[in-house]
Amino acid sequence: MISVGYKANAFTYSSLIRGFFQVGKSDKAILLWKEMAEKDCKDNEVCYSVLIHGLCKDGKLKDALMIWKHVLAKGLTPDTVAYSSMIHGLCNAGLIEQGLDLFNEMLYRLLSPVIRQLTEKYPHVTTYKIDINKGGLENALSKLNIHSVPTLHFFQDGEKASEVIGADVQRLKDTMEALYK
Repeated sequence: MISVGYKANAFTYSSLIRGFFQVGKSDKAILLWKEMAEKDCKDNEVCYSVLIHGLCKDGKLKDALMIWKHVLAKGLTPDTVAYSSMIHGLCNAGLIEQGLDLFNEMLYRLLSPVIRQLTEKYPHVTTYKIDINKGGLENALSKLNIHSVPTLHFFQDGEKASEVIGADVQRLKDTMEALYK
């Protein structure tokens, strides 16, 4: 490819990296990723997702965490595959709490833009985000019957009018439309 004047791009590298992981050559996959950086090939979320997935699948959680931090430091947003791979890797390593925290972060990143968009569409509706991992909320969570993350409650005239459990974006939009239009 290079010998005939074509330069490899991020998608080419991602395919090659994925291939090395599939045949059990994770060291070669990492070397290829480093080569990509040395050749000033612009990477993207897909490259990192492939790398994180392969490392987690190979049980190389420490390396995957290093790549994860690199992704965040670059200001990139991990995709669902990267999140799922990291969550799976953390849980397989017995780090269940960290896996759960990452799962909650993923849900928040998925819903935040939608909630922001709906807040702009319905400026008369007030929204609150509550971190259920903060201490002292057990009583309130119990009273509100919150057992899953995310749980979205909708109120009208001080009374609970509806509820959405889970990251169901369409149901969230439909509920907001039905209640507050």
